[in-house]
Amino acid sequence: MKTNCAEQTADLPPSPLTPQKESAVLSIPESILSELSSQEPNDDIAGITLSDQLTDTVAQMMDLDTASLKIEWQCKDPSWLQQPAAGDRFKIVPLSPIRLGQVQFAVTDLSLREPENRRQGDPGRCKVSGKVEFLCESVVAAQALRPGQVITPEMVKRMPRRVTSFREVGITDLDYVVGQEVARAAGENELVLPGMIRKVQLVKRNEYVDVIAKVGQVEIRQRCKALAGGAYGDVILARDENNKRTVQGRITAARQVTVMEESVPEKEVLLSKDFISSASEKRYQEN
Repeated sequence: MKTNCAEQTADLPPSPLTPQKESAVLSIPESILSELSSQEPNDDIAGITLSDQLTDTVAQMMDLDTASLKIEWQCKDPSWLQQPAAGDRFKIVPLSPIRLGQVQFAVTDLSLREPENRRQGDPGRCKVSGKVEFLCESVVAAQALRPGQVITPEMVKRMPRRVTSFREVGITDLDYVVGQEVARAAGENELVLPGMIRKVQLVKRNEYVDVIAKVGQVEIRQRCKALAGGAYGDVILARDENNKRTVQGRITAARQVTVMEESVPEKEVLLSKDFISSASEKRYQEN
């Protein structure tokens, strides 16, 4: 299955990358090695070189498209890299993990197996090293970003990049960033990483919020102090400053926290009932 740049970041926490792509590949089944190094000549591969075949080998073993890779190959005798690779001329064996960054192969020219076919001083084999880079488009800041700003489309852009680790890809989807809040400042053209953005904060720490507790058809509202900030859906603690009771609830709107018995653990249910009882007693006394 071919993988494009956007698919590589679908797993971003903010963010998103695929660790298994960088896992070591040291033991290669003989069937795969045979397929990679022993192909029947045809019109499509007649013009490929050893360099091309090595690139195809890396792309196939990493399950990536060759168009998404840029590889700089090095060999003690550079002329090897330009040798025609049609048919089963070269046997290619990995000497290192196959991943982004540095890779190494042992290459044997099978056409020189017979001594009479060897060029003078040519052993018929060599080691080839390569630097593998992944070509992607990552989200960067189109202008300076300051903490607390809500990101709009004109504040970010996608920029072509080359990386030697999938962890460096960052975020590739603009929609994932637009509408989020800046958590950490970024300069113009700086890579936007998952830890630099967050959901828009609807509740700030130490501000007073409306805590809503429901039991059946009864709804109690009480002003409490938020002990943590958060975005929509986050669970935080809030404290009634009159009796110092603490309740846990989910942020459901700006400066609003809802305690829902059916969706919280038993301990939280007891807390919410204590809260309701306390709030009811207070209202009864006020009346």
